[in-house]
Amino acid sequence: MQSMSDYYSAIQLRLDQWSALRELTAGLDNHGMHATQEKSRAAIAELLQSLALIEPYWAFPGMAAFEQIQRAFQSGSNDRLAFACNAISRALASGAYRRRAIELDAAYWPALNGVGVNALNAWIKAGKPADDPRRDEARAMLQRSMKANPDQPKVASLLLKYQL
Repeated sequence: MQSMSDYYSAIQLRLDQWSALRELTAGLDNHGMHATQEKSRAAIAELLQSLALIEPYWAFPGMAAFEQIQRAFQSGSNDRLAFACNAISRALASGAYRRRAIELDAAYWPALNGVGVNALNAWIKAGKPADDPRRDEARAMLQRSMKANPDQPKVASLLLKYQL
């Protein structure tokens, strides 16, 4: 098990833990216990214990959902556990949960920032092509965020720096 001191970012630690949880739960079955499954369940328990310390500080997936995952693990509902861990891990890795927040509240500026910065980073990694739709998405999301909350000097700085 890795700890925060092994990472430069709590975000990356959390993402890695959810990814490991996804991989481990995908290997569980509902047909009894065997040695490999016992080892996997021990590792899952350790990951859930570690995540329980940091999940209260994050809005997604939320403590209610995390507690449901813990209950599914404790009750041996491996299919439900694997499905939930897969969905959460994929949403965290892709940022899809931010898009869902925007669907629910179009002026939710933290989600707009998240989607905008992800698009901006992808555009930068691609070499900043002028006609890239990721640049357009970054501009649109960050401008919407500024409209929703004008008091964001860092976002304003990004818009100016990258001429969005």
